[in-house]
Amino acid sequence: MQIKLHHWGIIGLCAWMLLGSAAPAAERRPPNIIVMLLDNVGRDWFGCYGSIEGATPEIDRLASQGLRFEHCYATPFCSVTRVELLTGRYPFSSGWTIHHDAAIYAGGNFDALRLPTFANVVRTAGYTTAIVGKWQISNLFESSQADALSRAGFDEQCVWPEGMPGHEANYKRYWDAYIVQQGKRLNTKGRFGPDVFHEFAVDFIRRHREQPFLLYYPSVLTHGPHVPVPPKQPDAAVSAARPSKQQQRDLFAGMIRYADQDVGRLARALKELGVLDNTILIITSDNGNTDALAGRTQPPGPAGGGYTLAEGGIDMPLIVYAPGLISPAGQISRRLVDFTDFFPTLVELSRAKQPADLKLDGRSFAGALLGRPEPSSEKPWIASQYAAARVVRDQRYKLYSTGELFDIASDPDEKHDLSSDSTPAIATEHAKLKAALATLPPDASLPFLPRSQSAYKLRGEKPPATRPAE
Repeated sequence: MQIKLHHWGIIGLCAWMLLGSAAPAAERRPPNIIVMLLDNVGRDWFGCYGSIEGATPEIDRLASQGLRFEHCYATPFCSVTRVELLTGRYPFSSGWTIHHDAAIYAGGNFDALRLPTFANVVRTAGYTTAIVGKWQISNLFESSQADALSRAGFDEQCVWPEGMPGHEANYKRYWDAYIVQQGKRLNTKGRFGPDVFHEFAVDFIRRHREQPFLLYYPSVLTHGPHVPVPPKQPDAAVSAARPSKQQQRDLFAGMIRYADQDVGRLARALKELGVLDNTILIITSDNGNTDALAGRTQPPGPAGGGYTLAEGGIDMPLIVYAPGLISPAGQISRRLVDFTDFFPTLVELSRAKQPADLKLDGRSFAGALLGRPEPSSEKPWIASQYAAARVVRDQRYKLYSTGELFDIASDPDEKHDLSSDSTPAIATEHAKLKAALATLPPDASLPFLPRSQSAYKLRGEKPPATRPAE
């Protein structure tokens, strides 16, 4: 597939001129782009979304100086969300509808030839690309996957590869983490994995600050196992014991605070390296946390819901920090976004040209970042899916493919099913969402059988006893 670079043109130049930069629009290069994806933490822990836990002061500060979206749909499981984010396709389009951690469960890998990623396209616009953190969707220990990250469009890589059942050391993502950089294992004895990833990220930015760069940063924080963060280190005796629910929650809260500090350190590094004014930092999360780890919010909102299609499981934070590009600061957007929209947004921001034969499900929200309203590109609804179950929502109502309808503006915990309500206003919205669901095609086929505990459960099968917990 041959891809040509996109010429920005008069309309694009005018948009950049409206940003108020001292540099002429024609001379200003495309922005650097960082996509930071947190792991298994919902918006109930983010102060800028109403959390009263006090765990995210750095992210809250960036939100107050940038742009925050009210609603952004992911999917309920890690790998399904990552494929949607990377490919711009809903699960029914990619076929990746069920959780499958290729590195742990084997039996199938992500194929960038079948499903090109946003990095594949963005790099054609002259960007240097990198991934740092958690990949998950290919078994990088297989010989056929040795160049999987390069095929997916990433020039540089520093990742936790997981994998190789029976080798418990390879599951470590935190203390003494198993980390591979450009195919070679690093010595991380006594080190905290997220610190190693942060150092790689800053070094990548430093080395490529004179040219446009794209950094995909899927953090390992805050997925379990929940552990002490620096300066504390795990105590062997304590680690051997089973932590209480409160201890688990305390560890989880500490990891969120550390992830927040990571974001703050990254933002300061951008300023110190002189690239902040032309960098777009996007912060989101792949799915919500479980009810046992729910954060308190004011006013009370959906809490927990991890691994379900409840709002707490799929409506994720989305914060964009770009002080040199977003004005005025502290905006809140009601535009509906889901994870299919990242691909076309990053392509538009990079000024790359999307291949004519590449069909995406998402719509670009670049206009919302750059201060040019584009009502025609806005979605009337967003969607999510896990296995056969699908949901669509608009600004107020949410409809399940199983028939339940909820007014999530007033009933965020989805306790009152309105599907039988004949009130004209509700019936009208119900009909609109039913029509939206009806437009979604059947699931595409996946070229392998997903092998995870949840996949076995959905098929009514017993998973092998050697499989680790998700």
